[in-house]
This record gives sequence, C-alpha cells and structure tokens, in this order.
Amino acid sequence: MNRPPPLSYESLKTVLGQMDANTRFRLFSRIPSICSTDKVVPLRIQTFLAHNNSFMINNTGYEVKVYKKYPDANKSGLALTDLDQYGFKDDSGKNALTPGDVDFRDESLVTHGEPGYHQQDERIPDLEKTLEELRRKIEFVESFGPIPKVIERNSVYKPFEHQKLLKVFMKGTGNTTIERCQEFEIARKMAHLKLSGEIKNQLAKLQPFYSRRDGVPLPYEIFLQFSVTSPGQKHIERVRYSKKLHESAKYLSIRLFGNRRHPVHIKLLNLNGNGIMRLPVALRLKIEEIEALGKNIHLLQRSLVPLLDAPIKRLNTFFNEDEDFEYSILKEVRHLQVLENHPYIRPQVVLNLQNLIFHKISQFEYSWSVEDFLLVIKNWVESGKKVGSCYSFGTSEHVKNTILGKITEEYKDAETGDA
Repeated sequence: MNRPPPLSYESLKTVLGQMDANTRFRLFSRIPSICSTDKVVPLRIQTFLAHNNSFMINNTGYEVKVYKKYPDANKSGLALTDLDQYGFKDDSGKNALTPGDVDFRDESLVTHGEPGYHQQDERIPDLEKTLEELRRKIEFVESFGPIPKVIERNSVYKPFEHQKLLKVFMKGTGNTTIERCQEFEIARKMAHLKLSGEIKNQLAKLQPFYSRRDGVPLPYEIFLQFSVTSPGQKHIERVRYSKKLHESAKYLSIRLFGNRRHPVHIKLLNLNGNGIMRLPVALRLKIEEIEALGKNIHLLQRSLVPLLDAPIKRLNTFFNEDEDFEYSILKEVRHLQVLENHPYIRPQVVLNLQNLIFHKISQFEYSWSVEDFLLVIKNWVESGKKVGSCYSFGTSEHVKNTILGKITEEYKDAETGDA
C-alpha cells in the first residue's frame, strides 16, 4: 500500500494554524522535523494560566515536580519543592528570576535568606519524641487484634459513638473492655490509617537530619517528573534530577513558546495567583482579556505591559488607589471592570476615563451618593461621551430611584427605566 505524499510546506502551515495549541505541542514533540514550521505559524490559546512550575493551556495542564522513588513503590511520592543532597527542602530557586520571567509576586510576601530553624539539628529530639508517641498510640490501636480489612456498616450504625471511639484511639488510652461493636472496629481502622500516615510523615521529616548527621544515604532516588494532564488522560515522564524545578519549568516554557515569529494570541489570561511566570526571552503576547482580581495594577504595568504586542481589550481587576488609573494598561483597555473596596473610586476619577465600557462593582451599597452620580451624568450631558459608551455602577435601590427621579426633573427628554 502506497503512502500518501507528505504535506507541502504551505499546506502544513495551514493545517497547524487550525489546530488546538495542545495538539500542536504533542505533534512537534513526536515529529521534531516540523518544529521549525510550527514556530512560524501564529499560536492561538483560548485560556492560559501560569504559576511558578506549572502551566494551564486551555484544558490541559503542564507541571514539573520532584519525584521520590523508594524501593517500596507504596512509599514513593511527589515533592513540590527542590531537595538538597540530604533531602531537605531547597527553596533557593523559588524566587530566582531569569531573563524572560514575569514577576507577579507581592514583594511584601517574598521571603529570602538561609534555611531557618526547621533544618537545625536542635529539632531532632522533639521530632523523635513525637515519633515515639505516635508509635505508642498505634501499638494501643493494634493491641485489640488484627485490623480488619473490610467492615460493612449495618442499619444501627451510630456516628456519634464512632467519633467518640475515634478520639479514644487517637489519644492512645482507653478502656480495653469496651464491647467490640461495629463503631469500635470502624473507629479503630480509621485511627490506624491516620496514625500510619502521621508516622510516615514523621519519619520523612527525620530522614534528612539522619542523612546529614550520620552520612546515611537517601532511602530513595530523586527524579524530575513532567506531567501533561487533560480530561480523561495523564502522561508522565521522569528523568534524572539534574536541574532545579524553576530551570525545568523554564526549559518546558521555551519548548512550547520560545523562538516564535508571531506574538502568541491568548483569549483569556488568568492571573489569580502570586508567583512567577517562567517565560522565554523575547516572547510577545497579544491578549484579549485578563482576569486579575488578585493583582495590583502596578504589578501588571511593570511586568506584563512590556510583553504586549497591542493593548488588551478587557481587564477585570481590583482598585487600590486613584493613581491606578494613570497606568497605561487601565487607560488603553476598551472594557474595564473594577472591583471596588476601600478606598472608593472618586467621581472625579471616572470623569477622566476614556474606556468605552466601564463597570464599577462595589461591596458597599453607598460608596457613591446621589450627588456623585448626578455629577458624572451632568458632565457627560454637557461635554459629550463617545457613542457606544456604557458605564455601570452598583448601588442601592433607593439611590437608583432617587437618581432616576432627578434625571427626569432636570432633563425633560431623558428616557429612564430598568434595563
């Protein structure tokens, strides 16, 4: 059977341009020969969220974590931070900025400095004491016999009795002559499961101290885990731990977005997080809408505006102070929605807005008085407002009715009513 001829260069560009972004990523990762063609075709993304070592592109998540592989697979698991040679958490790369990164952190929440008390040997006696106490408790739970694997609840099950017995087992002391009812065995099984987990966690806390103090090798191998998760499927790859998490996330970002000829078009950029977007150098973005309710405007202006190829169309954000409206990212957006808290947005600020559509959402009914609204309306009537402008404000029913009455009195030709 003869294979069909390969697509021509122009046909391949046309096909790639119609594909979902994640399909394109999968395609060029499996067929490296088309990577250069993919880079010259505009990339369009519906929704994009990036936070430290992860990306969410449309309905697919890309994430880098540390994987600890024990000989016993049941003990293996993931770590969200880097690890040093002893197994201690290593946050040295968490706040590292590299060329191209976009920094959305609140500087007041950023921590710096060397590892603190949690890595000092003085903690060992307290950790060992806690471990000893947990082992005593689980011995008490096991003293009543083997832990049943399966327990079926019958119609006379008593939740209150169950909770009371669970507290007894978690405390590690109690009457050993208690009747072995179903609540007894269910509570014992649950307590055993919880205590086993706490012992496992406590041993994991002690392990780095022993490795450093006694020269004991790590009881596990360390890998970097790359995961791609979409509805109904998850793909995982693991490689030797040779780069830190932020370096690996950067590598992934460059693979996806680096060296693109055209700006990456994003319909909705979600910035409701406090972290660093690991992006490649010289990346340009064309964004339609930004959801940034957890961001200060000065962070957007400082970090994001330099990447924009054109003004954004819609921005949803918080208001902090009058000076926010002097930033170009607010002044140039077509559709601006602002959540007002304290202080209130003054009417004089609104009079100077050039946005075509503006929505002020307030958590307080009386952030503006009737006079404030009338001041804005009178200014628009006298100085004119661009056709198509639409400004909306949250207020109380009483204030709304009073405003409509005043408008009817002063402007005889005005039409008022509920939308």
